[in-house]
Amino acid sequence: MAWANCAPGETAVNTMTARIPALVAAALLIAGCGGVINEPIEVAAGEHLDGGLTTVNAPIMLRQGASVDGRLRTVNGGITLERDASAGQVEAVNGSIRVGEGARISAASTVNGSIELGPGTEVDGRVSTVNGRITARDGVRINGDVENVNGGFFLEGTTVHGNLATANGDIELLEGTRVTGDVVISEDRTLDGDAEITIIVGRDAVVEGMVIVQGDTRVNLYVHESARIGGSEGVEPEAFSGTRP
Repeated sequence: MAWANCAPGETAVNTMTARIPALVAAALLIAGCGGVINEPIEVAAGEHLDGGLTTVNAPIMLRQGASVDGRLRTVNGGITLERDASAGQVEAVNGSIRVGEGARISAASTVNGSIELGPGTEVDGRVSTVNGRITARDGVRINGDVENVNGGFFLEGTTVHGNLATANGDIELLEGTRVTGDVVISEDRTLDGDAEITIIVGRDAVVEGMVIVQGDTRVNLYVHESARIGGSEGVEPEAFSGTRP
């Protein structure tokens, strides 16, 4: 992560890269830009704020129906949006992101932490984590790619307008989930030789693109008899009926 200058209307700015700088340096820059350190941030129910919110070593909470026009950012701490809340990009380094029913955000990303999207959530862009599970249920719409490196996916009744990709995590696409792009398992040379990844394309689920397995990763692909995939590369699908393969 590289830290840049403060943008108008925001307390501090950070950009994802391959490296994470010292937290002390990040904290000093945020402090200089008017951000908050070691203090949680909470936006009351129904309240609206212009600009963005940033903190270090503390969580951010948006109560029911609260809205923030800009980004939500924290270095060590989780971010939670309650029902019908809204915000721009939601970014964390060490912390999970939880988005409540009917909420709307521009994008979600974290390095070490899970991402949970509640029923009816809408994400305008990408959802990503490096080390963490991604969960979405009941009418969630993601208008971008969904990615992680280490961690599984559990999508139920969810629409992804993009690709879904991981290097090391099981994937469950259940109950009418639809992925308009590809499902990609990228090669991970750090995996144990006996490690296996399981992909389940459940009842009435659709992958419009391909299921692609890169390298020598061992993958089991199970496709429900009512489901559909656009094809597969590097793995042979196995049909199943019932709730689980």
